[in-house]
Amino acid sequence: MFVIEFVKDFIRRVDKRVNAVTLTEFLLISSMYLIMKSADPKWFVENGFVENLQLIILAVAFMVCMTARSEKKFFVFCGLVVLFLMMRETNLGRSFFCEKYLKPNEICRWNNLPYGYMADVVRILYVILILVYAIYNKLWLQLWRYISKAPIYVWDIGIMVLCAFLGIVAETRYVDNEILEETAETIMYISLTYCLWRYSRYQFKV
Repeated sequence: MFVIEFVKDFIRRVDKRVNAVTLTEFLLISSMYLIMKSADPKWFVENGFVENLQLIILAVAFMVCMTARSEKKFFVFCGLVVLFLMMRETNLGRSFFCEKYLKPNEICRWNNLPYGYMADVVRILYVILILVYAIYNKLWLQLWRYISKAPIYVWDIGIMVLCAFLGIVAETRYVDNEILEETAETIMYISLTYCLWRYSRYQFKV
């Protein structure tokens, strides 16, 4: 009985409205093939134009989380996850250390740098910090509240999931397309930021 009621309520909460941001996401997805064919590959390299654009988008997402109107502890957690994504995009400033400590012909990897293994240690400790914060504040309760009661912005969530999938596929050795990967990630971050903004401004009925 619970499952039937949950499904009925889920369907009722589906929001299919398309606004300017959602339309922009659709237009970007429809332009992906054109981007892959005509864009300058230099825009998509590490620390290039597209990656810096992604950092700006994620910085906006972080600000959205920190200014949430309700469920503040939950959105602090979301902000910490966004910071992890920023760490991932910058690779903890790896390009700076490569330029400083490696020869021009050496491949820019952490394991080629002195004490480069510390980058993995920092990432692991940060993930542990996020998990401890979530467990200490019992954030699964707030998460379930959003899953069970909040509107479901089906287009924005769908676009985010689709682009996450495309980004993963683009990294595989069968595709290995950096332009597709970075384009998909950029659209995914736009969708993520917009979803965070909508949910952080949503007020639950008492």
